[in-house]
Amino acid sequence: DAMKADSEDTPFSFAKRRALGRLGDESLDKAPAGAVDEAAVPLVTAVNDLEAYVTTSTCAGRCVVYAAPLLGDDAKRRGRWLYCSHEGVTGSAVRSALASFESSTEETATLKFEPPLAHVRCATLKAADRLAKLALRLGYRESGITSLTAPAGPLVALRSTAAALAAPLGYFREGRWHQLPDDDYIDHVAALATKRLDAARHKLATLVDALRQELKDDDDDDRDFDDDAENAPL
Repeated sequence: DAMKADSEDTPFSFAKRRALGRLGDESLDKAPAGAVDEAAVPLVTAVNDLEAYVTTSTCAGRCVVYAAPLLGDDAKRRGRWLYCSHEGVTGSAVRSALASFESSTEETATLKFEPPLAHVRCATLKAADRLAKLALRLGYRESGITSLTAPAGPLVALRSTAAALAAPLGYFREGRWHQLPDDDYIDHVAALATKRLDAARHKLATLVDALRQELKDDDDDDRDFDDDAENAPL
């Protein structure tokens, strides 16, 4: 019954049930889209279908025009998205975003491609190690275990920044926009960002297939996370 299930909960199983319950809740999602982006759904499904894993955050890659304060008194103030798309970007879309760019302070605008990223909670250190090694083998070179101390289990980041792109577009100063590159350059960089997004999606599909085919739940490993952490190599 429910009471028995609750009493047998592990910190990880509780965390997974809570994370799954939050999926799709726009009031709790801090992403610009307000929900899991459509292209990330296969990854989220593949991870969460495995008993020993649960996603805590995901992004399948995006193209953005991002405004941020210039260095100085406002440097610690958070930036803002002028444009955000998980489906690529065109030069005309960039120029449209810049046309409505206004600021009461000095800010820069940058066109970025941000590669896919996911954080995955794992039931055991063994499961975390297997996931991190799989991601590294598939080219997610900055992947690794980022937290060992959480009671609910270790956290793995799946990421690769090799294809990341950041192209300064100009700055807003004294009530006026100052564009640095010409329109031809903006068109070129927008096309490059979209090309990198397409390549990242193919790479992400390879990761999803590998998760489904190669990762099995560690049914033979009944140690809890505390035991894993105590026996982890220094």
